[in-house]
Amino acid sequence: MSKNTLCVVVSMVLLGLAGQVSRAAADLSGDPALIIYYSFDEFTDIVPDESGKGYDGQVNGEVTFEAEGMHDGAAKFASQSFLDLDGPEVADEDIPTTGITLAAWVKCEDTGGDHAIFNARSTDSTWLVHPEVKSGGNFRWLLRTAG
Repeated sequence: MSKNTLCVVVSMVLLGLAGQVSRAAADLSGDPALIIYYSFDEFTDIVPDESGKGYDGQVNGEVTFEAEGMHDGAAKFASQSFLDLDGPEVADEDIPTTGITLAAWVKCEDTGGDHAIFNARSTDSTWLVHPEVKSGGNFRWLLRTAG
């Protein structure tokens, strides 16, 4: 196993407004606030969005399937690998403006570096937000703005 890997396990859930996060996609599919749900239970070069909104993720780099995740399957991201969510194509009504809930099971191996769970930036590049897992086992939510 490479030391330069980050294992994103089971679920990445992004809700437009705070709501209950459930383990099964079927339990979540009726929530109108749910924007994206990736269980990573199975995937190929596309990770299906199980929210019903169609925001499938495109695998970039080396992302492999791991049968043993927190709740079924998981994705293991090698260094510099990511899931492209095609942000410019997200409908305006699906972009949270008042608050979000993000839930993700992650396992960070000794990578020697920090790894963003996701990155979101404004179209005018005035801000960037990315929660990240740090190699020392810490987590941080980072917001960078101009100035």
